[in-house]
Amino acid sequence: LCSSIGSFLLPVIIYHFIFRFDISAEMGLRNIPKAKYWIAGIGIMAMSAIFIQWLVQINTAIHLSGKLQELRTLQDQMDKILDAFFSENSAKRFLVLTLVMAILPALSEEFFFRGTVQNVLAQTHLGITGAIVVSGLTFSLIHFEFNNFLGIWCMGIVLGCLYYYSGSIWVSITAHFFNNFMVVAGKFAYMQGLIKTDISNSDTLPIYITLPAGVIMTFGLIMMRKWYLKKALQFNN
Repeated sequence: LCSSIGSFLLPVIIYHFIFRFDISAEMGLRNIPKAKYWIAGIGIMAMSAIFIQWLVQINTAIHLSGKLQELRTLQDQMDKILDAFFSENSAKRFLVLTLVMAILPALSEEFFFRGTVQNVLAQTHLGITGAIVVSGLTFSLIHFEFNNFLGIWCMGIVLGCLYYYSGSIWVSITAHFFNNFMVVAGKFAYMQGLIKTDISNSDTLPIYITLPAGVIMTFGLIMMRKWYLKKALQFNN
């Protein structure tokens, strides 16, 4: 809760206040896109969530020695803490976890990484492509999860594309929330014995599922890019 508000949301507000930027106009808060963007955004994020499990497997296979092994030890400790959050079987706990792990991160992190960092970097020599890649990298680094580094980076790039192609921060917020909520709901159901498979475990899906999901994800992004270019062409005309 403190991280979402103090580390991401508050700095965004202070930044826009100091430089007197119109936060609503800068992030596209007033732009409510057509339904196809919302549907495509959620679908692409669903495929992304499947595809990145392959990237996580690659990350996990990387050999670490010496002090670098502490990166995995730290993540194992964090995973144990995360499991403890889901130990209580109550509707109240589920709602609290949804707020803290799905709603607030989706809002604060999208305002910070896509609405602010990506927008600022896009105005430099990096351009929009570089801005999406670098903001996605920063998004991954800030999570401090070594085994998930490539996966979170990929997800950051996908969210950046969703934001840019739709022209609305609400699409990336919705996609981000959808991903986090599915993790919360799946983890909660698994910890309570309602389902037998932990969907957050990267070892649960074989490559013949993850790679086709990556293809569909890429196709969806290409489709959204075509929508963006068509809209831009109509606007210029």
